[in-house]
Amino acid sequence: MTLGYHQYGSFYRAESIENGEMYQIEEHNKKCSTWEECISIRQVKVLRVLNHPNIIKIREIIRQEKQLFLVFEYFETSLSQYYESFVDNRKKMSEDQIKKIIYQIALALNQCHLNGIMHRDLSPENIYVTKENRIKVGQFSNAEFQNKHNNTAYVTSRYYKSPESILKQQQNTKIDIWALGCIMGELYCLNPLFIGNSEIDQLMQILKIIGIPNHKEYPEFHTLCQQKQIKILPFSESMKLPSIIPQASSEAIDLMFQMLNINPSKRINIQAVLQHPFFSEINRKKLEKTLYKFQKLENQEDNMSRNSFSSSKSKKQSYKIQLPYNSQSDVQDNQYKEQQNFTKSQQSSASNSFSLIPSVSQAQKTQESSSSQNKQDSPTNNPVKRLSKFGQLNLPKLSDLVPISMFSQYSHQPNDSHENRKSSQQSQSDCQSDGSNENSDKLNKDFEDIKLTK
Repeated sequence: MTLGYHQYGSFYRAESIENGEMYQIEEHNKKCSTWEECISIRQVKVLRVLNHPNIIKIREIIRQEKQLFLVFEYFETSLSQYYESFVDNRKKMSEDQIKKIIYQIALALNQCHLNGIMHRDLSPENIYVTKENRIKVGQFSNAEFQNKHNNTAYVTSRYYKSPESILKQQQNTKIDIWALGCIMGELYCLNPLFIGNSEIDQLMQILKIIGIPNHKEYPEFHTLCQQKQIKILPFSESMKLPSIIPQASSEAIDLMFQMLNINPSKRINIQAVLQHPFFSEINRKKLEKTLYKFQKLENQEDNMSRNSFSSSKSKKQSYKIQLPYNSQSDVQDNQYKEQQNFTKSQQSSASNSFSLIPSVSQAQKTQESSSSQNKQDSPTNNPVKRLSKFGQLNLPKLSDLVPISMFSQYSHQPNDSHENRKSSQQSQSDCQSDGSNENSDKLNKDFEDIKLTK
């Protein structure tokens, strides 16, 4: 089905036999005998660089008997046909609708200008509306890279031409900003904002609404007008933009004035357009949506960290006794502290009716006292040798170690005499009840098992 024609070819609507999807096909007028000629076409070169949700995508390139076919994603209608439906129904487009349309076009232009590409043919006929009401900027057949000096003379249609384009001044990305301002005014009025019969008449229509620039602020304009033999006289009845678009808000009028500045050096750029107060509500919603996504990601990361912390905590608790391997001085300091704690615990056991130290049976005390001399030189009782022995094992990191439990005091008993040890053990056994001896036997048995483990 044929949709339309333009200077570069014809448009068709086609349906895929494989998946049933709709596509837009452009039959190019230029004959291409090689694939290099197909890829060198301006629209193909530009669309291979640009990739944005608001820019039409080229799906496939077909060459059949030197005939070139460009397959694009499908769109329902153009922006000009879209707003003409409001004219037929005698309705005005709401400012919220205009705001969303202009914002999406600005996003597409921002992607173009960031890549140094001028569209140069921005008009409602080359802006498309999809079935999901998304705006797509297309028709890049006249696009040029900004750093290219031999730009072609043809640019957008007359109604959207900037004054510097009419006066054949050097072109830059500001010509797209002017066309965007013209489109914005057209959506409010539902007809073109500047309607001229010729290029000179087009310039006069612009000056009649926007006004004549000051000679001191923009001397190049008056110089070019003199070279083109264009006489500029003050208008007796100058029309103002607010009087033409009374339904537009003050922010919309301010944005259009900045986009329709006759001096291109003082014309607003595309990034400033996106940050204008006219789009403050859209930017606020986008910011809230972005913050919500970041917050959701942070919550997921926090949950993952909590899960990892709980698993590491359970792993830490599985170790009953951990022996950190430190230097010789650190081992001696730890031994001295344990001796101090053992002395304090003995003193507290004599003054209280209960003891924090597990009791030991009298038979076991006698056995330990008789074999203490033989076991002092044992590597399992010598802290330095024992730690050096455990240092050869694959122990956890120091950050994962759990403090030594109270069982460690029995592995480092102070070198008291046999009589002092016997008297202290006698005083300790007097403070304990007979029923606690069975518990102490069990604890000491567990401790002996722990000492033998790695």
